[in-house]
Order: sequence, then C-alpha cells, then structure tokens
Amino acid sequence: MLNLSPTELERLVLFQAAELARLLPRIRDVRRLGSAALDLCYVACGWLDGYWERYLHAWDLVGGSAIVIGAGGQATDLDGRAFDGLTGRVLATNGRIHGEFMRVLEDVARKEKSPWP
Repeated sequence: MLNLSPTELERLVLFQAAELARLLPRIRDVRRLGSAALDLCYVACGWLDGYWERYLHAWDLVGGSAIVIGAGGQATDLDGRAFDGLTGRVLATNGRIHGEFMRVLEDVARKEKSPWP
C-alpha cells in the first residue's frame, strides 16, 4: 500500500512496469510476497536472486538488508551507493547479478526520462 497522489501512483506503476518488462526476459519468475523484510530474507537465503523497491520506510528495509549483507549478498541504493535505509530505496541481490540488475534499472530510468535513482 502506497500513500501517493493518483498522478504519482500512476507514474510509479508505469515506471515499475517498464522496469519489470526489461527484467522479464532475464528471469524465470516473479514473486511478490507483500513484505519487504521477508523478500530480503528470501534473497539472503538464496530463494530469490534479487529484490528492488522504492518508497519504503527504514523499518521495512534495514533489518532485511543487514541479513542480505551478512549472508554474503549485496544491498545498496538503486544506483549502487551504500545502503543507508533513509532513502526508502534498496537493490538487494545474491551479489552475482547486482551490477547487471542495477544497469537494467538505470537504463529504464534513462529511457523513461525518470529521475534516477
């Protein structure tokens, strides 16, 4: 659930759809569990290869991101900067796909003329 104006929400949904469209040819399946903390823990234990999100609170992201890092994965801001939990953005992966995942998201932002990150 997001608390955004209809215009913002529409723009976000279209932007995320564009990101997903670019990722789909590279992935096997999509899972949406409804909990950022659970999604991040699934990345940490290897059940998911990656997770990205925007507009979340620190309490949704910090614990799970620490678990990803502790398990040997990577958790950063979407543009690769160090994850700080304050931006509401995270890109978490098993580490092997982090750079490629980040490049796809950045490429979509450039093509959609959306702010990055």
